[in-house]
Amino acid sequence: MTGASPVFLLDVAAEDVVPAELVCGIALPHLLDWHNAWQPELGAIKATLYDQGVPKSEWPQSGHWRWPDKVAESDLLGFETFCVTAEGMTQAMMRVDITTKESRLPGSEGKPIAYVDYLEVAPWNQPIVGMARRYKGAGKILMIAAAALSTEVEFKGRVGLHSLPQSESFYGDLGMIDLGPDTEVHGALRYFEMTAEIAQALIAQE
Repeated sequence: MTGASPVFLLDVAAEDVVPAELVCGIALPHLLDWHNAWQPELGAIKATLYDQGVPKSEWPQSGHWRWPDKVAESDLLGFETFCVTAEGMTQAMMRVDITTKESRLPGSEGKPIAYVDYLEVAPWNQPIVGMARRYKGAGKILMIAAAALSTEVEFKGRVGLHSLPQSESFYGDLGMIDLGPDTEVHGALRYFEMTAEIAQALIAQE
């Protein structure tokens, strides 16, 4: 997959769609958005949640991820990266491993999958307690891109990932199969996998 494709996000306040782009590859301008916009916003959110006495378990769980490092690793390891942009700003980013992971689902065990290593939407797009979201839909766009990539490399749309606790319902709502906690990863995160059938249904919505 290369280049950029037109997509749409939902402007939550306006209750209307806005034009956006799905971009294949995370480049310097997107990393600058992460540094110059995402990080200050995340800091402000954390300060507000702290003042409100919100438990840290409800703070953004992906806030410690450093995307410049992840993109640099991608260049070395051959991972694929994607992002969603709208209104002149990067709204979400994703890294996908298509070289090392295999399916765990009965019937497809051992077959290669597109493994979503990291997926994060901008802080203002996250469903954070007590705060209004700006845009919805970026995460789903990236998951459709992962399914399309899996199809392109002849993995039949199979996609897998380990979910942060705050994102479990999102992946479940997409139709991914919850295979339970994985004690072999830090935090025993729950492992989800998308069947080829679910992948094709998502791609058809694009």
